[in-house]
Formats: sequence, structure tokens, C-alpha cells
Amino acid sequence: MVKPKRPAALFAWLSMILVAPMALVACGGGDGGGTGSDEDYVRDVCGAMAKFDEGLDDLLGSSPSSLDEIEELTKDMGSLFKDMANDLDDANPPADAKEANDALVSFLKEAAETLESGDIEAIDSLGEEPEFSLPEDVEARLSAVAEDIEECDDLDTPFGS
Repeated sequence: MVKPKRPAALFAWLSMILVAPMALVACGGGDGGGTGSDEDYVRDVCGAMAKFDEGLDDLLGSSPSSLDEIEELTKDMGSLFKDMANDLDDANPPADAKEANDALVSFLKEAAETLESGDIEAIDSLGEEPEFSLPEDVEARLSAVAEDIEECDDLDTPFGS
């Protein structure tokens, strides 16, 4: 087990690496078969992101001072990732976003499992982003839809305004 001399430095690193998947949320998650409407899907993604942001803000507001506290915080972040994965898995993406959808949900579930284990050394693997992306036209279309959806206001995501 890693025993850092500076738990605060480890916590700062952990915070940065865990925020990275938020940039991927435009790729969504889903188990709905790829038949959803753009508006419903974007609304679901933005709702999941807002919930995740709120939980992350709460967790990052703490200042762990020991390795045990960092491990507990890591487990709590795992629960956040699991909730976001489940929320995105429940979203029904349009057909042209389904593949990216499924890849993001898989990534989030794997990240949640790693974090919930509390194994700080295993967190290094979370720095690797999944290899997927939405086609530019799909991302542009979903971003345009997001401009008219209140749930997407003030979110730091590709769907944000």
C-alpha cells in the first residue's frame, strides 16, 4: 500500500484524475437500445452530470489528512461513479450514440469498482481514457439540443451552455 508523506498532495492528484471522465459525458451511457430521442437523452445526461457534480463538490470540499481518510474518500467517489454509470445506463441514447454510450458506461462501472476497492495504487489505471468518441456531427447535434434544455445550463460538459 502507498504511504504518501503528503496525503493532501495525493488527494489533489486523485481529485484531478477523477474529474477527467466528466469531459467524456457527451458520449453518454445507455442500455436503451439506441432508439431514444436527442432531447430525452441529453436531458438524462445533463441530469446525471448535475447529480455527479453536486456529489463531487461535496466530497472535494473535505480535506483528508490521513491515508485512511483518503481511502474512505476514494470509496465514496466510487459510489458516485457507480451512480453516474447507472443513471447513464438508464438513458436511452439515439442510435448513432449507442456505441459510445455503452463504452462510457463500461468505463464508469470499471472506475467505480476500482475506486470502491479503496486500492489507491489501482487508481493509476483510471488515468487512461476509454478509446471512443462521437462522430462530430452527432456531438454537434446533441450540443445544439442542449442549448435549449434547462438541465444543461451551467454544467461544465460538452452539453453545457
